[in-house]
Amino acid sequence: MTDESDRTDQQPTNLAGILSALQEAGPQAGFEKFASSLDPTWIEEALAATGTASIRRRKLPANLAIWVLIGMCLFADRSIVAVVEHLRLVLPGVKKLAASAIPKARQRLGYEPLRHLFEKAVTAWNDTPGLRGYRGMSLYGIDGTHLRVQDSDENFEYFGKPGGRNGPNDAGYPQVRVVALMNLSNRLLTAAEFSPLSTGEPTLVTPLLTKIPDGSLTIVDRGLYSYKCVSDSRFAVLRRISADLRGAQGKYCATRPHGRAAA
Repeated sequence: MTDESDRTDQQPTNLAGILSALQEAGPQAGFEKFASSLDPTWIEEALAATGTASIRRRKLPANLAIWVLIGMCLFADRSIVAVVEHLRLVLPGVKKLAASAIPKARQRLGYEPLRHLFEKAVTAWNDTPGLRGYRGMSLYGIDGTHLRVQDSDENFEYFGKPGGRNGPNDAGYPQVRVVALMNLSNRLLTAAEFSPLSTGEPTLVTPLLTKIPDGSLTIVDRGLYSYKCVSDSRFAVLRRISADLRGAQGKYCATRPHGRAAA
């Protein structure tokens, strides 16, 4: 009998194993595996739905510009020109793409096709059969964070900076507030809301509620309390709250005795 631990086809389950597998596969193999999971028709649908498909023949048409942006995320340690050359994202017959053509292609493309492609992929991948849940419910989670962005005047004016020792706006970079909804069964980012740093995380939770499937269980970070969230009867919510939190009817929430296991 073959020992289960001796099987070579087992998938890595810990972070070290996953990183090791990615390193062995190499960047190109990793990109190809990701590309194989994206249906090419999704890209064409995204361009058609947003009216951004290339009509005239260009050296870097819109469908390839989408792959440039995806490649920029997967190969963040390389320049944009290097990404284009590494992935050979040019039409047949084009020997070399001018560096100036890349930002122009990105500007023509905009963000709407990528939003459309993201939503299409999320819908398809979340419908994958066999995803584990809890007592028949799909599992989701909501949490917030912040991201640093380029230190430009435009970003500073819109997003703002956190304070420091020398007062408000003392940080080195502007920061974006992000609250995300994730499918915990496949660890897939399902939706996200972005805002200036001055906007509180609970404000960003409300638009995400419409993305939560009916009959699911959603785990919410303790700092994201929202009565609208816990009162929505379409899905169940699990979260930690303060013992002195008062509900909509003025009642305090019940607490379980210390040391007693949750049901």
